[in-house]
Amino acid sequence: MEKSEAMKFVRRRAALIASILFFATLVGYIARVNVSVALPFVADEYGWGSEQLGEFGGILLGIFLVGYGISNVLISPLVDYFGPRKSLLVTVFAWSVFTFLTGVLGVFFMMFVVARLFLGLSQGVLFPSASKVVQAWFPPSARSRINALYLSSGFVSNLLVPLLLIPLIIATNWQSMFFVVAAAGLGLPQVRRCRAS
Repeated sequence: MEKSEAMKFVRRRAALIASILFFATLVGYIARVNVSVALPFVADEYGWGSEQLGEFGGILLGIFLVGYGISNVLISPLVDYFGPRKSLLVTVFAWSVFTFLTGVLGVFFMMFVVARLFLGLSQGVLFPSASKVVQAWFPPSARSRINALYLSSGFVSNLLVPLLLIPLIIATNWQSMFFVVAAAGLGLPQVRRCRAS
């Protein structure tokens, strides 16, 4: 009887960890791509024409990738040092804060660019952290399913972003959209339960 209870606990724990990884990467993807649906509204507020939208919008989209690439190569090795749990907590907290700051400081273009750079820097550790959690908590036979689950969040976010964020922007403004996405990231308190040795 004790053995079956222990197995139930392990299964529940594994399901919780898999869910945490899915939702952390889902909200992370939404934080990453939300600027793409906000750009037309940002352009209206800044008074950009279509040429400026292409140029400045490209800068906002591209600077994220610069930060992400730097972080993925140079900062993600720290996951091994600090552990996947702490790294996952820090990355979710950091990109949530930078998403919030984008809404606050995004009215100034250069601050918008800096916030996007730091968003990229903070998100470059998300997938290495998630991968380490999977390695620590799941047997090799289950790892591909768990990896597929949390990686599928990118596709789900592409469905959800226009459905949820465009109506939110229309009802409020583009800055509020960043606040809501940041709150969703900060509302992932279950990430702290993701303990890996």
